[in-house]
Amino acid sequence: MSGATQWVGTKPIVAGFRKWLREQIEEKTDVGLIAFAEKIVDDPYFQTLNWPTEVGNWLERDAKAEVTADEFRIFYSKYETVCKTGTVITKDDIATVSRMNVDDMKTSVLEGRLGEICEKRLRPQFPMAYAWPALLAAATDLIDISDVRNPSRTNLFVALVGPAGTGKSQAIEQSCYLLGVHAHELMSGSIEGLLARLGDCGGTALVSPDELLHLLGKAQITNASFATVLSSLFYKDERELTVAQRKVVKFHGRLSLVGGLVDETFGDGFGSSTTFGLYDRFIFGECPTGFNLLFRPINGPREFELDPDPMHSKKLRRPVISPDVWEARDEIVKKENIKARILELGIRAATICAAFDGREKLNAVDLEPAWAMARYQHLIRKRLVPNPGKNSEAQASHKILSYLETHAPDGKFLPRRDVLKASGAYPEFGPVVCDRVINHLIGCEELEQGAPDGARSGTRGPQKQYIRLAPKMEIVNAPGEPAGN
Repeated sequence: MSGATQWVGTKPIVAGFRKWLREQIEEKTDVGLIAFAEKIVDDPYFQTLNWPTEVGNWLERDAKAEVTADEFRIFYSKYETVCKTGTVITKDDIATVSRMNVDDMKTSVLEGRLGEICEKRLRPQFPMAYAWPALLAAATDLIDISDVRNPSRTNLFVALVGPAGTGKSQAIEQSCYLLGVHAHELMSGSIEGLLARLGDCGGTALVSPDELLHLLGKAQITNASFATVLSSLFYKDERELTVAQRKVVKFHGRLSLVGGLVDETFGDGFGSSTTFGLYDRFIFGECPTGFNLLFRPINGPREFELDPDPMHSKKLRRPVISPDVWEARDEIVKKENIKARILELGIRAATICAAFDGREKLNAVDLEPAWAMARYQHLIRKRLVPNPGKNSEAQASHKILSYLETHAPDGKFLPRRDVLKASGAYPEFGPVVCDRVINHLIGCEELEQGAPDGARSGTRGPQKQYIRLAPKMEIVNAPGEPAGN
């Protein structure tokens, strides 16, 4: 590092300084940090630590190779507590641990006859984020797919996400009842077993495993084909798999999925194997803040029912999608930076609604509810993020960082213990893994650790520790110095 380099900002990262101290113990080398030493003496942030001026003097001497290894060890031992504890923080620096406010899906997503059913029969009891996606999923089983000349697809993958006891399963059950739909409540141990149970159904197939984590958890097993096969069935109606003893499993049908997922286990269901396709294919509905379920059993007649005799049963015809629909989608991709696949989910929902209304064609002017749905999906994906970690340390790291990014994005501190518990990292991975992960994140300057002002003196027992996302320190070159030095 060049001596002309300037450290910009009044809150350098203590973890980085501690790392430098460790390096100095291991190898006594001149790293040219005289400018950094001078900055420390004048920096208001370091003054809050009550570090004496000897710190700066010591660093200047060390940069000139005037400090012996033994003297350095004495110095390091003297300030080790400060290095470990990190920043001195006040009450104003500490955020409150709370669940982030989640808004309900807007009623502007509702459309046509199906929207009326949702508003009239489901909304009095369930939030819109549960009622509308669940009803759309149930409706997929009523669409006629026999016309191979019509390429439009209406199958959906739906996940209702929220705390236990908020009505995820009830919303799905009542949606199926209202539309006279039978969902396959299958909980297979493999994708091969699931498709073998469904077999050659030839038409639509709605699978509702109730707890979606059971199904998605299989996708996290090493070398499991669950995620890739489900992803392909979002666009294809046939799949042939070879299992043990060369047995062939054939599936023919249009698969839709719907189920509930407890919010704390979202990253467990949508893990590393789902980040490259399956996650993008799901419609999510998240329980809004403050919702309390007041359960009532379903009553009243069904809103739709097919004739049980397949010879007389008449499913709903899919409309033809006008070319201007795709042009409108492309325009929103450019203007609002929403992924094309998220907009496609809205178009599929609009196609289902058009089929219920008996419309023969879906035009761009009909798509405002579809775009409202897509905007909700775009927003909710900022909170419901898959966990890309492939081992326990990576998964725990993702949980901790994601929690801090959600609950303390403004650089405030949160109690270390509360973060580990609320993020789900502690109960899943245990204290040993969590402590190791946090120490590594501090060492890598992803996290910063702090202690309340005055906590170092006159107290007994372990001090309460706080962590936050480490402030990013910008390094700029002095005038005339080449970039990158």
